[in-house]
Amino acid sequence: MMYFLLIRKISPYTAPDILLGAFTSEQATQDARNSYLDRYRPTDKKTTTNGWLAQIFPWLRCQPETAPNGDPWHKQAYKSDGLTEEDLIIQTCDMEGDPTFNEVSIVSCYYDTMGQIFREIDSIHPNRLVAEQRMKEIETIAENAPATDHMPPNHFSTQTIRINEIHSDAPEQQPIR
Repeated sequence: MMYFLLIRKISPYTAPDILLGAFTSEQATQDARNSYLDRYRPTDKKTTTNGWLAQIFPWLRCQPETAPNGDPWHKQAYKSDGLTEEDLIIQTCDMEGDPTFNEVSIVSCYYDTMGQIFREIDSIHPNRLVAEQRMKEIETIAENAPATDHMPPNHFSTQTIRINEIHSDAPEQQPIR
């Protein structure tokens, strides 16, 4: 079965990308994406306080100083503040088998290079046990990789999430921070 993964891109100098959810249809993923965008859409304080001046002179508008509606990723290193549509991507991933208890487990590899952390989704599995087996396979491959190959991952994680629901984006609930 094909799943659509909703991922929030994060500056690699701040944290790895965040998995927001696994969805069974492209439409459900788009709906979740729009909902997430609406949740953190910034409000323009200058437009409401300056009225017609801000409409004529757009440079008078400014983004709020604080995270809109509690966006924990509003400020990131080497990236403009706030959430943009380009920050939310949809990635497809195939899975064999049926999910357990309406949940799937996603295996991710993390690469820590010169102060940047990159996340790569490796695979999606019907339960945590199968995902942990895959994670052990990746660890073995990484340990035995010849020095001439590309850099192996530094970290691995398994993340179990409910299908067709937006998962928490809170920093303390991410597998690697």
